Amino acid sequence: AVPANNVTVDQLTAPRHLLGIGEPYVVEAEVRNYGNTAVPEAILSWSLDQTELGTSSLGSLTAGQSTKVRFRHAAGNPGTSRLTCRLDLADDLPADNSRSLLLTTIDHVPLLVVDDAVDNDPLTTDRGYLLSALGLERTGEKNPNRAGVFQVRLITSTELDTEILSKFRAIVFPNTPTLNDVVIEKLTGFVRNGGGLWLAPGDRTTP
Repeated sequence: AVPANNVTVDQLTAPRHLLGIGEPYVVEAEVRNYGNTAVPEAILSWSLDQTELGTSSLGSLTAGQSTKVRFRHAAGNPGTSRLTCRLDLADDLPADNSRSLLLTTIDHVPLLVVDDAVDNDPLTTDRGYLLSALGLERTGEKNPNRAGVFQVRLITSTELDTEILSKFRAIVFPNTPTLNDVVIEKLTGFVRNGGGLWLAPGDRTTP
């Protein structure tokens, strides 16, 4: 027999699970009434770890009806937190009345920029243009007049052999040079472990 009262949080989704401090984000909960009776009103309570964030009203749900609710918030302190939405209503099957997802907040993004240019001029070099786009100084240092989360280490392609890639979230080649097999294998392992890799062709690239 179908339970008379059974409303379920089917899924909880977010476009991104990695956020910067203070970055706004939106999560979406899909709720369905699997019972055989209408629910006059349902309320979703939102919490982050042990902190209550607020509530969302779903209105009434007829038998078999589903609805989607969006909740907006802003990322707080660095670390990983559990965001939970929970239905506040009497239910014959309360075990499926909540759903959670993990969100990670970071205060900086370490990037490795590999380029063999000797100049950082944003008007004449790819590296300088990239650093300027990231809001950084020509040397890769932070610009005191612009807020940003990127922390860049600049190296040449010959220094890749000894560089520890796991310290970075992504590696950028503004003008990709010829890479030997050892470096290619190293970069392949980095990507397979979840690292980001951006290879931009330029005048130093062999087609």
